[in-house]
Amino acid sequence: MRAIIRITTNIPDERIDDVLKSYGWFPKLSSQDVCNRNRDDILQTVHKDDIEVVKGSLLDYVLLHDPTKTWGIVNRPTDNALTFRLKNPVPDRLKTATEKLVKNLQSISEKDKSLSFEFEKIQVLEPGGDIHAFSGTVLPKGRFWLAVQRKKTEWLVGITALLSTLILLFLTMPPMREVIFLATSTWATWGANFFDRLTTSAIVTATVSLLNVFLYWFDLSRQSVVVWEA
Repeated sequence: MRAIIRITTNIPDERIDDVLKSYGWFPKLSSQDVCNRNRDDILQTVHKDDIEVVKGSLLDYVLLHDPTKTWGIVNRPTDNALTFRLKNPVPDRLKTATEKLVKNLQSISEKDKSLSFEFEKIQVLEPGGDIHAFSGTVLPKGRFWLAVQRKKTEWLVGITALLSTLILLFLTMPPMREVIFLATSTWATWGANFFDRLTTSAIVTATVSLLNVFLYWFDLSRQSVVVWEA
């Protein structure tokens, strides 16, 4: 099986080389034949429409995730793009190696904010062909704003209700209550009770909506760096 990880990034080749080397992706073998054989093996699986671009932009090394025995190659099809191809016949091992690679790449932008990474959906293909097996979505390191984005309605409702709560609490404070509800009539009492009920409703709405967002954020924070989908 092969995983194809496509990235839009402004990282230079020298920096990607240093990072991959620091995380132990370069095999230390006495014979280069093994590396060449695995590189050629991966190249044979590249789609015919892509093979010329891949060969023409191939970086001059192969990758190896030794714990899972996953081999890989890297090419730069354009100035702002990188493509990694990892190969392993065992799906779980391929997933492990892919997740490790994504974590290592994300660490670059953590250390240097000027470098950016945008991951496309990871494709995993069946062995011996281009049939889709499953895919993976890369989760960003800062997952709170991802939770806000995916729960945008709950977030907006929660923030609006929270602001309304603060305003209503201010208006129903004893000094403000005396100013607003000077009259002692039945209507004044009704108005004060209405504001109290409105404040309670706003508090409940804000709590439920924002709690939903925070619980989703907590769930995202517990997930792996890649969410795998059929």
